[in-house]
Amino acid sequence: MNGKRRGRFRISDFGFRIKRRRNCNPQSAIHNPQFCSAFTLLEVILAIAVLAIALASIGEVMRMAYQSADSAAAESEAQILAESILGELATGMRPAQAVQTAPLDLGDGRDDEWQYSILIEPTMRDEIVMARVVVESVRENTQKPPRVELAQWFLNPDMVPSGSNTNTGATGTPSSGVTESGQ
Repeated sequence: MNGKRRGRFRISDFGFRIKRRRNCNPQSAIHNPQFCSAFTLLEVILAIAVLAIALASIGEVMRMAYQSADSAAAESEAQILAESILGELATGMRPAQAVQTAPLDLGDGRDDEWQYSILIEPTMRDEIVMARVVVESVRENTQKPPRVELAQWFLNPDMVPSGSNTNTGATGTPSSGVTESGQ
């Protein structure tokens, strides 16, 4: 092979040499410890310490991943709830009036998890108003609860002619959405 080896490496290529004696007698190892090759207590303790540090690091990464997933799920739920409130305002199912920090009734027994606020602001044109909806979590176990704020323009319910239906006239177009993450 002209002095070149292909493919396979030997441990000795990297500077490691392992010497094993075939005739290792435990009785003679007591008198001459160099006679038998084995792991020392120090090597075993170091290996266990490295393994413990690796497991602790993996555990911390898993905890952080769980927190991030939980935070993302809560923020997504807040976004959906804010869009639902804006949809109710747009269809006229919810009256277009200001609400200051009220609990959000979800209908599934989780009424104490979310609160919302609605702010109705005038615009430059009298026939259009801007509704700003803020949804935030009131959970006790989160460090920074998710908070979502969405805004949408609507036809002013006070300016709609009396002969028209307010449900069909309150069509809005999304104007902006702001999400503030708890991270």
